[in-house]
Amino acid sequence: MRPSASRGSAFGAMLLALACAAPSGGGWEFFRGADDSELNWGVCPDLFPPGCQLAVLSGDLETGADLFLRIPAGYEIPQHAHSGSMRMLGVSGRWQLDSDAHRRIDLAPGAYAVEPALAAHRVRCVGDEPCVLFLAFGASFDAVKGSTVSP
Repeated sequence: MRPSASRGSAFGAMLLALACAAPSGGGWEFFRGADDSELNWGVCPDLFPPGCQLAVLSGDLETGADLFLRIPAGYEIPQHAHSGSMRMLGVSGRWQLDSDAHRRIDLAPGAYAVEPALAAHRVRCVGDEPCVLFLAFGASFDAVKGSTVSP
């Protein structure tokens, strides 16, 4: 039997919660879901068209961070690259990732992918619902337009 979309979404949200919250002294430091009213959503870097939003969950954009990326249905993030690798987990919506490093990847809620450092990629929110992706960067969150970035 194939899991329903809502089961997949719940599973993705559970995986995301486990990935975002780090144990500390026997308890959880914090818990945030993509629909948490306490998230501070800000705008994406200038090279992305208006409508893209980021919410930092842990760390900071200069030294490494875990964050949510939210875009409306039909939105496309233009080709760009990052100086460090990026780990992604689909939270909601259907994503399509085109990259110089690998074939086209479709990310549904709960799907995980790694984009290597310096790989040019383009991301689209396909379907008719907004998309949220969990992103983890071990280095600064930089985004440089085009196909290459300087290390």
